[in-house]
Amino acid sequence: MLKPRVLILSPIGDVGGRELEVGFIASVLSSKYNVKVLSTGNYTHNSQVKAFKGFSVTSLKYKIFDSSLFVRVFIKLISHFKKSISYDASSLSAPLIKKILNVQKRKIKILNKEILKTDIVFISAQLSSNYIKDIILIAKINKKSIVFRTTGNITENIDFSYLKYVDVFIHHSLRNAQKLNRNYRYNIIDQCAFNEENFLKVPALNSKVNNFMTVSRIEKNKNIDVVINSFCKSEDINDKLYVVGNGPDLEDLKAKTKDKRVIFTGFIQNNELQEIYKNCQCFIVSYYQLEAGPLTAIEAMAAGKILISSKTGAMTERLTGKYAFWHDNTVKLLSEKIKEIKMFSKDEVAEISKFNRERYVSEYSIEIISKKYLDAVSSLN
Repeated sequence: MLKPRVLILSPIGDVGGRELEVGFIASVLSSKYNVKVLSTGNYTHNSQVKAFKGFSVTSLKYKIFDSSLFVRVFIKLISHFKKSISYDASSLSAPLIKKILNVQKRKIKILNKEILKTDIVFISAQLSSNYIKDIILIAKINKKSIVFRTTGNITENIDFSYLKYVDVFIHHSLRNAQKLNRNYRYNIIDQCAFNEENFLKVPALNSKVNNFMTVSRIEKNKNIDVVINSFCKSEDINDKLYVVGNGPDLEDLKAKTKDKRVIFTGFIQNNELQEIYKNCQCFIVSYYQLEAGPLTAIEAMAAGKILISSKTGAMTERLTGKYAFWHDNTVKLLSEKIKEIKMFSKDEVAEISKFNRERYVSEYSIEIISKKYLDAVSSLN
């Protein structure tokens, strides 16, 4: 008996939480479905989505480039005269080629063809991402079931008429779900640590806190400068802050940070992050207005770290009770929280470490999150 077909559509690129999450979802669904991932974004064959197995993956650009001899010949010809144009699928983003080859029309044609061949359309994107309206309306016309995994923080009161055709939404948090029409059917499915086995092997904490870390793309709206400036208020020369990640503001932050206790590691692959977690006791979640998660905080919980967090994304539902330590994206309050955490005894640190890891295992494990995805999709049958 042939497996039902699922087409996952998402603007995935090469690096990021969405790339990892789409790969995870596709691998989970592949146990019961024939899964294809089609990127509407700037995916390449180096994408982190390929760390997961059990499904095929390509992009609209690759589809256009690989399926048309005319397109390849034309780009080859143009690349001889314009050095900025490379002979590959990425050149389809160049304004000149987009216009001459009518790339937009070709993409819509591929979406029609691919959606027609599937049974279930699974969208992983922001509500405002490119092609969402096209995808939903094509699926509706062709009587395909539609699942929409929202990514990013949903803007207050945002609603588009075509969203009523979605069979079920999947949100990271109730907080996000409540920003949409209350009549839409939805499930709450948060994230899990995809490298769970290694994170759970990170030794539980049994010492006082002196090493801190944050993991993020380094760009202005992620407010990593607030984390760094808050940490630098600490007067303990033995303290360290590991800033993990890459981005357009990395070199600028390095230049501005004179404190040698701040260590910039650059980008670290997800399957190697546990080595940094072994060196740290406290994870700091910066404030990002568009955040839905973040995934990195879930990984910190699995690793048994103490978390100091802004009230961003799903964090207010992940951290509860006396072990929820909040900051308001100001240096004043975050530096105070860092000082408070440093005052904890070894026994108090060990207790919080155990609590956060147990909460991860009971609420966010791979087994639990996988079952939720399978249940959500199978409910459409």
